[in-house]
Amino acid sequence: MKQLTTLVVATAMLCTGSTVAWADNTTSDNADFLFMGQVRSTTLSPEIKKRWFKARFVEGRSYYLYAWAPYTDPSESSVNLQGSGFADDGFSLGPNTLLSEPHLFLHGHRGAQKVYLPGGSGTVRLSVDWFQQTPTATFTVHVLLVETTLFSPWWYTSVDDGYEGFVEIKNNTDIQRRVYLTAYSGDGTVVGQTSTVILANGNTVVGLKAHFTLTGDQSGSVQLAHDGAQGAISANITTLSATTGLSFDSPFTTRQSPL
Repeated sequence: MKQLTTLVVATAMLCTGSTVAWADNTTSDNADFLFMGQVRSTTLSPEIKKRWFKARFVEGRSYYLYAWAPYTDPSESSVNLQGSGFADDGFSLGPNTLLSEPHLFLHGHRGAQKVYLPGGSGTVRLSVDWFQQTPTATFTVHVLLVETTLFSPWWYTSVDDGYEGFVEIKNNTDIQRRVYLTAYSGDGTVVGQTSTVILANGNTVVGLKAHFTLTGDQSGSVQLAHDGAQGAISANITTLSATTGLSFDSPFTTRQSPL
């Protein structure tokens, strides 16, 4: 009798088990969450022309969206995708750029590429859909969102010893890029912000003490956002003193591993 009772209870649990909540992400309200740095695989077809996703952005940083179709057949339609986005909380997503290395524009394939420089922090909704076409087949589409912001942990300036922190920035692409530099003190307070355009394959240097008119002995960190894809910009901070003859470097890195 004891064995029979156990079997009945187990069967009842299976029959009354909860179902997984799910809705197709074909509308903004049903947007799927995008975990940054992980590829999301979905489909687009003649019937389903748009997919929606959501993420959270932080003001002053930079993000990049890729969408591409990994499998194509010459007998089917060419692939022509576009990405869009808007903020839930009313702030601007900033400029977006289509062309950036690595290019997703190939013969028979136009992938979506968008850069976002949010003017506030909050939830955003991003869509990927067909661009000026209605395909004749269903295509697998991969979507990837990455943060491209670069961070350096240390700079130091001193009046008596003559130390200055020089931010060296290199544009690694064949298109001019704009970078947005934010310098922080050791307690996280913003001590200066600036932006500049770097020509294709060019570089520039920003002296923190001179550019932001810093006085006394100060130290902190630097954040660097930009309007390129991941890997478009590389940077380093060299702190040196002509008086002491000493120098040290603090390379910039991303919070995510390279693709």
